[in-house]
Parts: sequence; C-alpha cells; structure tokens
Amino acid sequence: MPIQRAKVALNQITGGTPLTSVGFSDLPVGSVVQTVTARNATQTNNTSSNSFVDITPSQISVTAKRDNSSFLYIASFSAESDIAGGFNSFIYPVYTLNGGSTVVHDSTKVLSGTTIKDDEGGLNLGITYLYDGITSSAGSTFVFFIQYRKSSASSMFFNQQSLTGQPTSTDNICSIVVQEIAV
Repeated sequence: MPIQRAKVALNQITGGTPLTSVGFSDLPVGSVVQTVTARNATQTNNTSSNSFVDITPSQISVTAKRDNSSFLYIASFSAESDIAGGFNSFIYPVYTLNGGSTVVHDSTKVLSGTTIKDDEGGLNLGITYLYDGITSSAGSTFVFFIQYRKSSASSMFFNQQSLTGQPTSTDNICSIVVQEIAV
C-alpha cells in the first residue's frame, strides 16, 4: 500500500520560525550560486607567434558570493585570421583576484587545437572551462579571461569589425557566461 502524506494548507502551519530567505552559504555543494553574463565588442589583434597575449574582450568580472567557489566559464568568440591555411592555437585560462596580478589557472595545462579558417578567414572559437581550487572569500572580485597563442606570425583578430558581408550597424562580439558553483 502506498504511503499517504498529509496535505496541510500553508495558512494552517503554526509555531516555529518561517523561512523567509536562504543565504548563499546555505546552498548545497554543486548549486549554482549566481550567473553573470557579458558581451564585448572590443577589438584585439594578436600578431605575435609563440607568445601568449591577453584577449581583452574575453574578460568578465565576477564578485564571489561564497568562499572558495568554483567558476564555470563559457565563451564564444568572434575571430578572424589572416593566416594562410591551418595553424595551432593554444589557450591559457587566466584570472586576476581583487585587482592583483594575472594568474594562469593551471600553468601545466593548455587548451589546444588545430584551427582551420573558412574561405573568408572566419573561425569558430569557443571555450568551456572550470576554474576550481582557488582560495577566496565571499566578496572577492575575480576577472576571468583567456590568453591566446598561435603557431603562426600572421594576424589573428578577435571582434574585427566591418568584415566583408557583415550586416550594417552590427558588431562582432565575444559572449561570456560565468556560473559560480558552490563547493
């Protein structure tokens, strides 16, 4: 026989303290604490090969709501290349904490891939990355972004504007989402 549960109307509950809010520290491990989004049309050009360059339009600022959270960074980039043929791309996920120096999240690892542009030079470039294991306090301000390196000396543009065929009065952008995850 199935278990029957009592159905009590909320206006019939008496005694105790009503739950009026849940604090960020009350959320269980794995909960999404907050979601922050950004769109950026700032143009950045990487002309050097074999050195990492900050990609300014990939930056997003997040103020932590909990101590020692993890942060899921998801970004899609508008990118165009003057490089002939395919080339290797390398990405360091980096951050600053409370305005300090740039920190490579894990300097022993890099995201890499062979990049092949289309006939117009356009690239599909995106990243999903978990920043974890960072000691911080609620109220700390992070700026998450990427550093990009390529194996060719030709130019790599992020958010290059006025491309052939680009719709009038539009901007090429980077779109970024960061979720703070309770740990």
